[in-house]
Amino acid sequence: MKRIVIIAACFLMTGLTFGQSSSDVFNPGSQSFYWLGLDFSHVKIIGDFTQFGEAGAVDAYQIKNQYFPAWNNLILSEPEKYDIKGMFKLDKLENDIEMIAKINAETNTNDMQASSAPNYTEDNIKSFVSTYNTGGKSGIGLVFIAEALDKNTPEGWFHVVAINMGTKDVLVWERIKAKPAGFGVRNYWAGAVANIIKEAKKSYYKSWKAKYSK
Repeated sequence: MKRIVIIAACFLMTGLTFGQSSSDVFNPGSQSFYWLGLDFSHVKIIGDFTQFGEAGAVDAYQIKNQYFPAWNNLILSEPEKYDIKGMFKLDKLENDIEMIAKINAETNTNDMQASSAPNYTEDNIKSFVSTYNTGGKSGIGLVFIAEALDKNTPEGWFHVVAINMGTKDVLVWERIKAKPAGFGVRNYWAGAVANIIKEAKKSYYKSWKAKYSK
């Protein structure tokens, strides 16, 4: 009997730790939520990334080393503009971007420049997420995975993703296109992220909640 009780308790604890579902993203309850950051490790840059009003072009190496951190830092330093918590209507959201910062820093820039967006599928995104080192945390992680920054169009493609931190299962996946806006390379492409958040608060959230809460 004692053994049965212990086994049952283990299953209960596992369920509490790893049992997050898609509906939990939109009905948070007591779940812990983490902002993991902007993952640029699979991004393609398309077109001429000349500095706006500044001297010289911006190459893949500079984008990786200067702008990947700058874009992520903007989310943290300007939470009212880049309102991830409000986007998902959360009471509490913890920032935990160390993992994504490390992934971004290790990005191979050799094939970063491209002629078109790769159009990543849900399976691609699941594969990317499977490599994350979530450090044994439980709860739900929110991440934007960048697909393409296309100066020719101009538009940015991002995947809005929620994951079960314990199992690394993808709970929510949405591929979103947004127009960049702003002055300078940093602000211009950060504008695309801001527009995704703005549109999510305005309309996407309602449709996502209906879709994933079934």
